[in-house]
Amino acid sequence: MKIVSFLFLIGLLAVLTGCGGSAPPVGWAKPVISGGTLYIGSTGGRVYALDPSTGAKKWQFPAENKSVGVLYASPIVADGFVLVGSDDKQLYVLKSDSGEKVCQFGTGDAIIATPAYADGVIYVSSSDGMLYAVDPDQRNDKGQCGKKWEFAAKSKIWAEPLIVGDNIYIASLDHHLYALNRQTRALLWDFEAGGAIASSPRAGDGLIYFGAFDTKVYAVNAQTGQKVWEFATGNWVWADPLVLADRVIVGSLDNNVYALDAKTGAQKWVFATGAGVRAAATGKEGIIFVGSEDHKLYALNVSDGTKVWDTPFDAGDRILASPTLINGTVIVQNTNHKLFALDAANKKEKWPPFEADK
Repeated sequence: MKIVSFLFLIGLLAVLTGCGGSAPPVGWAKPVISGGTLYIGSTGGRVYALDPSTGAKKWQFPAENKSVGVLYASPIVADGFVLVGSDDKQLYVLKSDSGEKVCQFGTGDAIIATPAYADGVIYVSSSDGMLYAVDPDQRNDKGQCGKKWEFAAKSKIWAEPLIVGDNIYIASLDHHLYALNRQTRALLWDFEAGGAIASSPRAGDGLIYFGAFDTKVYAVNAQTGQKVWEFATGNWVWADPLVLADRVIVGSLDNNVYALDAKTGAQKWVFATGAGVRAAATGKEGIIFVGSEDHKLYALNVSDGTKVWDTPFDAGDRILASPTLINGTVIVQNTNHKLFALDAANKKEKWPPFEADK
């Protein structure tokens, strides 16, 4: 068992670092739009604020020629803050209009997951196996944000927490999905999958959906944690599910994108890409957009999974990040630190690629 666990962690490390040796780390930070500004995090350790219509840079954190640790996951924007975690173990709270640091919060290990925010509290997961509830308005004279409480899982937490009302759902590499009451901190239930969970849970119609490294997609009852259905793919499911009307759309490292019936888990369609699908799909109005490690971004019909278009990127430019859709423009970041803005209808570039970390 110890040998299997060791090999499992080595495999995860290879995914994070781009496979071995001195290869640079690769991240999966989804671009985020808020208040007329586009925010992205980079594996070079910087947060950028861009004009979404032109790609022009408004600000970056830290200042020119400086960086923090690798930013694997996405920033979020809430109440005038940009919140982003780093593999230097720190959560950074920035002013959304300027990038000025408000405070930071230290954890015991790398922060891989996107944080969550509700009612003035930041919820940040760490590879130290903890979920922290952080108050950005409680700061000491050293610039540290205040901690309200913490919850311990049994292994690393790489998935974004999900908040639904007073409940928060936390997925861990310990194979468990936990449900807590945010106010009382009481553990409501925990569900054990057959493998590690790095897929961020998503909610719809009283169910919680997520994927696991046992190759399966799960739906569990949000109130009780009872399994409603499961669906087996051919490899790890790391991608976050997209819940769209009556369907759950999710990619697998078996190279496929699946559309499942949200109530029953029955397969509606499957689309084959040329490599593993680590990125979550994005979409609305009948079209979804999803990237693959085969260097392509795909536009697919939600109804039947037929391809509308695809666009190849340069060799080595894998897509691990979910795209963002805004006003008919698809914005996606690849592993070579480039951000592309494409017309959702015809895949033409809206503005020249923005190159982070130059």
